[in-house]
Amino acid sequence: MSDYNKHKQRTAVRNLREYIKEVTENEKIETEILEVGDGLAISKIK
Repeated sequence: MSDYNKHKQRTAVRNLREYIKEVTENEKIETEILEVGDGLAISKIK
């Protein structure tokens, strides 16, 4: 894997972790995370 691809993967992982943290900790957002394939998150604003 090239350095560019490693950086791109780290960036994607960091962004995904930030997204999951936001949708699970924000009380104004209701989210269900399903373990289907690579994963699926369904969110709605309360």
